[in-house]
Amino acid sequence: MNRNRHLSCFVSLVLLTCTFASLLVAGCIGPRTPIVNPTPVPTYSANPTTFAPAAPTIIAASTANSVPTPTRPFNHYSNAEYGFSIDYPNGWQQNEVNTHESYDLDRYDVVEFYSPSFVRCNSEKSECVNVRSEIKVEVDDSPGTELDTFFVKDVARITTGNNVEITKRDAMFKLSGDMAYRLDYIVRTDTGDINTLRAYTIRNDKGYIITFHAHAPVRNEKNNQFEEYYNDVMAVFKSFTITAGNYKTI
Repeated sequence: MNRNRHLSCFVSLVLLTCTFASLLVAGCIGPRTPIVNPTPVPTYSANPTTFAPAAPTIIAASTANSVPTPTRPFNHYSNAEYGFSIDYPNGWQQNEVNTHESYDLDRYDVVEFYSPSFVRCNSEKSECVNVRSEIKVEVDDSPGTELDTFFVKDVARITTGNNVEITKRDAMFKLSGDMAYRLDYIVRTDTGDINTLRAYTIRNDKGYIITFHAHAPVRNEKNNQFEEYYNDVMAVFKSFTITAGNYKTI
């Protein structure tokens, strides 16, 4: 009986040994090794975000004085006495004035061009007026030699005693290819605002001033003549030419 018990233990031991060997070969049991975290591999975005100060906007010389496309045909006006020519929109009325300005006897109101008008009435419809825009060319016989001084003096005249808001000054403007100053301003009046754009230049001892003004809309008016005619007016300013016959003799 003891012999049978020893034989049973021997068989159990052999089976256990075989089972352990099978597990070892299969890889289910192995020597314990420390777990080492692998070195992380950096990843890069295909489009990385870069933060940098914005570059200043540069306007090319070819587009800095670009002129919007006019919306209508133009007529041509020329004045040999004051030595200039200018185009004006078709449908506008021409009025050659040739009179002294009341505020300066050296300055002449040479010619004016009037846009088609529309009727504006008060809220009670008891009073109505025709509203139109205007382009005017003036010539000054004594502008001095410095455009800066000529411009500053006229700005002082415009703003003194008037309710005027200057909205733009531009020293990079051109008239007839010459350096010019542009001034935009709003005149506040009891009957509404008037939007105005003026440009100044000097050549051959004469000062040339071109002015465009338009009445701003009031109440529920949809007519905004300043915006409506702006492209055409820029083309008018661009067309202005000082003729060669106005050069002084030395």
